[in-house]
Amino acid sequence: MASSLIAGVAFTAPAQAYSTEDLLIYLDASKSDSYSGIGTDWTDLSGNGNNGTLSGSGLTFNPTTEAIQFPGGANGTAWVDLNGTFANFTSGMTIEFEGEFGAVRSDWERIFDFAAGIESVANVFWVGHMYDSNELALETWISGVNQGRCRTSTGGTALGTPGDRTLNTWVITVGGGVCRIYKNGTELNTQVKNASYSADTPVASSGSPYPVPAVTDRSSAFLGRSNFLADNDLEGSIRYLRIYTTALTPEEVLDNATNDDPSDGGSGNGSGNSSADPALVNTGMSPFMNATFATAALLLFGLAGTLIVMRRRLHLAASSSQASQALRELDERLSRLERRFRMRR
Repeated sequence: MASSLIAGVAFTAPAQAYSTEDLLIYLDASKSDSYSGIGTDWTDLSGNGNNGTLSGSGLTFNPTTEAIQFPGGANGTAWVDLNGTFANFTSGMTIEFEGEFGAVRSDWERIFDFAAGIESVANVFWVGHMYDSNELALETWISGVNQGRCRTSTGGTALGTPGDRTLNTWVITVGGGVCRIYKNGTELNTQVKNASYSADTPVASSGSPYPVPAVTDRSSAFLGRSNFLADNDLEGSIRYLRIYTTALTPEEVLDNATNDDPSDGGSGNGSGNSSADPALVNTGMSPFMNATFATAALLLFGLAGTLIVMRRRLHLAASSSQASQALRELDERLSRLERRFRMRR
């Protein structure tokens, strides 16, 4: 947890933590140590070296949304090539990303696609738009057999109105033989569409039966592109992608959806309380004024963190266009506060 020094008093920021345990890959275009805003290198923050390379023509960085924008088009137009094999999910799997699917909504657009090679169906799995349904889906093949598609069941509203560029946080967990899908921290109803696309399992509110992928190397790994050449590339945006080799709990899913900062492995108290060091208290003010100034600064620092979290939670809850517009305005104002808040951490 990062510390700050104000009025000679060192203290830590209010606890904000996404899970880092069992994190396999973490690409985040909103963080300059992952993507600089220019160039083709997208660095994996998990420390596992699963870096991305922006490929093809037409990928851009949107400084307002802090996301990589994909222009769409025929397979192989513009995508991110990943350096990794994404082999072992025997303990479970969590896929988390923040993004949107643009205006075109081509059939089978991918957020990512991991396979042994182009046109290989042996043990491929992917996440993206399920055909033309406007639903999000995970499709897994095991030893050449399609396991069906674990997908949202929202009556065709899951991905929002075509053309709405609002970024949403999506999480898919697979563990204990069950697939769950969350949007902005809230679990959605799911079904499994069978391999022939002719039938669904019953609608489930707490997950649908589904297996984890088989253990095998998948070195043909893309963001925004399918390993099946008939499928168009993604027309939309991805701000970040995190994949874990375990299934996060619903509580961890909600924490991830509302928090930007990593867990610190227990270092520091994580409470936001100040920790004074007599050697640091040397401001030239009287002890009373020093304590008063430090307390006020601490309160403002805590308020900044609270407003940031409140803004994210309100943003997750917004449904109407008017609420969304109001929260976008709140976003703009509080984002400025957030940037100042982070610069002082």
